Amino acid sequence: MFLEIVGAIMLPPLIWVVWIYIKHLVDCLAYPRGPFPLPFVGNAYLFRKSKPYKEFVKLGKTYGDVFGFSIGSIRYVVVNSLEGIQEVLIKKGSHFAGRPKIATFNRNTNSLINSDPGPRFKVLRKLASTSLKIYAEGLLGMERIAIGEYCELNKMLQSIKDEPVSVHKIMEQSTLNIICTILFNHRYEDDNQEFQDIIKYSSLIVQTFNETSYVSSIPLLRYFPTATSRNIFEIIRLRDPILKRKLQEHRKSYDENNLRDITDALIKVSLDSEMSEELTEKITDDNIEFLLNDFMIAGSETSSSTILWFIVYMLHWPQYQDKLHDEITEVASDNRYVSLKDKPMLHLMQAAIYETLRLSSVVPLGLVHKAMENSSICGKFVPKGALILTNLWSMHHDESYWKNAMSFYPERWLEKSGEFNSKLGYAYLPFSNGPRSCLGETLAKTELFVFITRLLKDYRFEMPTGKELPSLDGRSGITSPPYDFEVVIIPRN
Repeated sequence: MFLEIVGAIMLPPLIWVVWIYIKHLVDCLAYPRGPFPLPFVGNAYLFRKSKPYKEFVKLGKTYGDVFGFSIGSIRYVVVNSLEGIQEVLIKKGSHFAGRPKIATFNRNTNSLINSDPGPRFKVLRKLASTSLKIYAEGLLGMERIAIGEYCELNKMLQSIKDEPVSVHKIMEQSTLNIICTILFNHRYEDDNQEFQDIIKYSSLIVQTFNETSYVSSIPLLRYFPTATSRNIFEIIRLRDPILKRKLQEHRKSYDENNLRDITDALIKVSLDSEMSEELTEKITDDNIEFLLNDFMIAGSETSSSTILWFIVYMLHWPQYQDKLHDEITEVASDNRYVSLKDKPMLHLMQAAIYETLRLSSVVPLGLVHKAMENSSICGKFVPKGALILTNLWSMHHDESYWKNAMSFYPERWLEKSGEFNSKLGYAYLPFSNGPRSCLGETLAKTELFVFITRLLKDYRFEMPTGKELPSLDGRSGITSPPYDFEVVIIPRN
């Protein structure tokens, strides 16, 4: 009797699992050839051996640069090559401009990053780009804000007194404060509780989610008592009240003749009558809140990770510290800091920043794209609705395009005359491209220039005595920051 009851309980879910697996195998026939998926886990077990983007490179040697790969019961198309990635992002950008509806947050589809192409996406992108231009006053406005935050960072570094220190939290707070100033016209002190909550939920988002996680492909897992599900609910608990409160505060004190920040600019543009005519649906508070969230995540995490990687490379290739410092002092001979107007004369500096973005590949798999129609990539059929992973890391480390691809070598970006030329590296898309290109690219480049040039002018970076150099492998997540490391920061003057 007992066995009959257990059988009656277990049989329906077992039939459901078998049916889902068989259906998945049938669906795989419409995708490019790839490794055979196992029940429930698909091919994700392969990630035990190495980082997903590196495992994809290995699999590409067997299945080609465009192949199918399963995570759970979701089949992806992985693209490793420059040719294929350019097809997805640029040449056939409209074919692959969708986003997956496998949302672990119910409200996520209200954001710009997670919207499919269409009237809503166009207006949200216009809302974001117009607001950024209105408030930040172009490059000079962004540069001014970044300089102000570097002054605070410099005070903190001056107080360290040549002691070994981990700079992860310091850089994270500095870049996040730039975004908070732009979004909310408010700079937080380090011990402010709201700021700590923003830091926590921002970090949890990039740590918890990546394009190859089970929770991204099996949304039901969010309801199981796992570390990932706890992180998801913690993100929602921290994030939603902060964004809602910030928007409500701005609405109460809004003055169209005195725009204080991006939030005010978003309110202004959303009230624009011409904008309203373009949109078939009303712009909601959810839309604005998630645009603020998009700015927050995209504008802080990638910048702080890139600055940290630059410091790592200065420790591994220390000869560039003096070379870059000498170029700065030559251009700014009056002992001032260089500014964006000096950038065209800083050839090695520009090359070093480009090389940092290439070698670090901070967002190694970009964001997931979705096929909006039946199409093809490098001649291989891709069905409508297929999810696409663009392996930017593979392209940025391909020896076919980059000699000594695993080495930090800024000179690859310089002509024989010593002049910087960005066109020398054509297999290079750190900010993606096409219809879904990164909206915060200009801000990120400004932050990197301001912080890196000032850090090199003011300090030297050295390893603590007896410590090993930091790893050149990054953490797994949406972004790939370096593992925590300590460094001795020595004032030059």
